[in-house]
Amino acid sequence: MNGVRANLQFLRRFYGLLLNLYPEKYRAEYGEELQVVFNLSLDDAMKTGKMEVTLVTLQELLSLPKAVLYEHLRERRKAHMVKKFGAYFDFTYGSRREFLTVLYPFILIGFIHPLMNVLMRSSLLIPQSTLVNGIGIVLVASLGILLLIGFVTGLPRWSLPYVGFLFSLFSVYEFSEWLNRQMVIPFQSLYDRSWFLGQVAYQGSLWVGLAVVALLLVVLVGLTPLLRRFKNDWTLLAFLLYGTTPFALLITFDDYVNEEPYVFIAFLILAAGVWFYLRADDSRRQFWALFSGLTASLFFAAMAKAILFSSPSWPWPRDSFSWQNEMMSTIIMWGWIALSMLIPLAIKLLPHAESSSQAT
Repeated sequence: MNGVRANLQFLRRFYGLLLNLYPEKYRAEYGEELQVVFNLSLDDAMKTGKMEVTLVTLQELLSLPKAVLYEHLRERRKAHMVKKFGAYFDFTYGSRREFLTVLYPFILIGFIHPLMNVLMRSSLLIPQSTLVNGIGIVLVASLGILLLIGFVTGLPRWSLPYVGFLFSLFSVYEFSEWLNRQMVIPFQSLYDRSWFLGQVAYQGSLWVGLAVVALLLVVLVGLTPLLRRFKNDWTLLAFLLYGTTPFALLITFDDYVNEEPYVFIAFLILAAGVWFYLRADDSRRQFWALFSGLTASLFFAAMAKAILFSSPSWPWPRDSFSWQNEMMSTIIMWGWIALSMLIPLAIKLLPHAESSSQAT
C-alpha cells in the first residue's frame, strides 16, 4: 500500500513539473487547477485499479504536448496582436496624428459640448432626448476607451492629458469631498472676513488634490525605476497636469449662458499650447508652451466671465457678486492649477536616470 501511495505521489510531482512547460501567464492562472484535476483523476482511477491509473497517466502525457504547443502559439499570437495594436497608437513625436489624438479631451469640452448647447438652444436637438443622451454616452465612452488604450500601451505621451483629465475629476469630486469630511472649512466666516480669502479656500478645496497628486508623482518618479522616463523628461508630468484644464473650463463657465464662443476661443488657446509643446525640442520651451497656454486660456475665460456677467442679457440676480468677483474667482482657480504645474520642476533636483544607472 505504501508503494502505491509513493507511486501516486511521484506521478503528481512529475505532472507538476510538466506543467512548467506551459507559458508563464497560463500556468499562473490555470496551473493549480490542472494539478487538482489530475490529482482527482488519479484518485478516482485508483479505486478501479492500477491499470486505470496507467491509462489516465498515459492519456494525460499524450495530450500534454499538444496542449502546451497550442497555448504557446496562442500566447505568441496574442502578444503579436497587442504589439500590432500598440504600434497603431505609437505616433511620431510632433506628428499630426499625435496632436489630434492628444486633443480629444480638449475638443470634447471646448468644441463639442458648446456646439451641442447651441443646437439644443436652437431647438435642433431636444435636451435629454434619446439622441442627445446617446451622443453623450458615445463621446464619454470614447474618452474612456482612449484612456484605457493609453494604459494598455504603457501611457505614451499622447495619453497623458487623458490621465490629467481623470485627476481633475478626482480632485474636484473625490479629494474635495474627503477633505470636507475630515475638517470643516469655515467658508462663510472666511467670506465674512474677506471675499478673497474665502474664494482662495473654496477653490483650494476643489483643486488642491492636483497638487497632492503632483507631489506623489514626483516622489514616485524618484523612487520607481518604471517611471524613469518622467525623470528624464520632467515636462511629461506637466503635460499630464495640463489635461486638467478642459474640466477647469467646464467648471468656470458653469451656469453661464451664451458662453459658447468664449469657451471655443479658450479651447483654441489650450490647443495652441498643446501644439507648441509637441513641436518644441527642449524642456524649457515645452514647459512655457504649457504654462502660457494654461495662463492665457484661463485669463481669457476670466475676462469673458466679466463681460458676460456685465451684459444686459445676464439672466440671474447680481446681488451677491460683481463682475470683479466673477473674474477673480477664475484667476484664483488658475493659481491653484498653476501651482500644481510648477511642482514637476522638483524632478530637476533628482539625480538623472542616466547618471544613476552608470553609477550602479
